Amino acid sequence: MQWRVTVPVLRRVATTGLLFFAAAQSGAADNDSRPLEAQIKAAYLYKFAGYVEWPPNAFMDATVPFTIGIVGAGDIATELNKLTSGRSLSDHPVEVRLLKAGDPPRGVQLIFVSGADTPQLRRTLEPYKALPTLTVSDIPGGIDAGCVINFMLVDNRVRFEISVRNAERHGLKISSRLLAVAQRGNPGASE
Repeated sequence: MQWRVTVPVLRRVATTGLLFFAAAQSGAADNDSRPLEAQIKAAYLYKFAGYVEWPPNAFMDATVPFTIGIVGAGDIATELNKLTSGRSLSDHPVEVRLLKAGDPPRGVQLIFVSGADTPQLRRTLEPYKALPTLTVSDIPGGIDAGCVINFMLVDNRVRFEISVRNAERHGLKISSRLLAVAQRGNPGASE
């Protein structure tokens, strides 16, 4: 049997191959974007802590860990565990703890809340209001709900906004270096 390949047949095969390749690449990009976003947010969470000054009462003593609580984002907790293994913040070993809304806030210096709506976020943050805890979310309206830092996507890039007023309510001081790279930071505005 002899195969006869013509130019139109080659074009169809090439076009079909290119379409399959493009579809595969598009799917790979979509599948890879969530893990990449989790890695980026985990790195930011770890770095944020280095640009925040906590009051002395944030730690019971020098031996307690710097605890990062994660609500609703197991993928970010996994990435954060990989990133912080064996590391410390302000001479405290880092501990990443998966939390559920309503878990007691004891010993948490930074809490990240994801996968909720604004009313749920407010309820989750309520126990942290009077504590020296850096509150972070990726929920639209997070700053208005009381977060100090809120992630946002800008031109398909993870960015963040900061509320200095919310930080002050928690007794935290945000470094001017972190404020300088924030998408929005309102040091004097009322929020």
